[in-house]
Amino acid sequence: MPKPYYSLFAVFIILVTCHAQTDSNTSAACASSNCGNISIGYPFWKKSDTNVGEFCGYPEFGLECSDDQAIIKFPTDTYQVADINYDVRSITLLDIDVLDQPCPRARHNHIKCMQQHDKNQSYVFLAGDEVKNGYGWVRQCDEHVVVTVKQEEIDGTNLITGFGDAMKKGFVLDWVSAKDCAACEDSDGYCRYNHTTKQSSCLCRDGRTVAKSCKKGTL
Repeated sequence: MPKPYYSLFAVFIILVTCHAQTDSNTSAACASSNCGNISIGYPFWKKSDTNVGEFCGYPEFGLECSDDQAIIKFPTDTYQVADINYDVRSITLLDIDVLDQPCPRARHNHIKCMQQHDKNQSYVFLAGDEVKNGYGWVRQCDEHVVVTVKQEEIDGTNLITGFGDAMKKGFVLDWVSAKDCAACEDSDGYCRYNHTTKQSSCLCRDGRTVAKSCKKGTL
């Protein structure tokens, strides 16, 4: 009579093994990699390690790795990645134009944040210059440059050197789930993008690839 128990136990072992294998395959397909001290994981992806036809992550979040430095490129600007915090969904970027420069000077427009701070304007003056009330400083500038920095890094009592140091410490951007990937990520899946079809799909932990969500009963 013990044979049925042996059969059930064998079936249980097979099911557990299959589940572990599919979960492992899914994790391998969307595995993270390193570039220097930066861990590149979903929704970011390392361009050199990725099949250009299809990959896990967001299309705009591809990172290059050059001399152990993670680099992200926007249409007009290039930044070095200083940190990625996956828990709070934030990325710290350093402006390559100002790194290792004794007098840092950005050569491009700033990244416009979601919050507006148009009412707050600050100016930096060289030592020896006299601040004249009502003087049109902006009109006298050779070049108008607006740079994004961390607010907590600005010392109002020492703008001459403090602003340059703040620029070298970079700035933080937050990301939210891509519209087409929200349902997939809510169901504990990975969003996959196909460059050929320009469509996203959802890779589930059980090995399935579905359109939007890994929840049973959904597509």
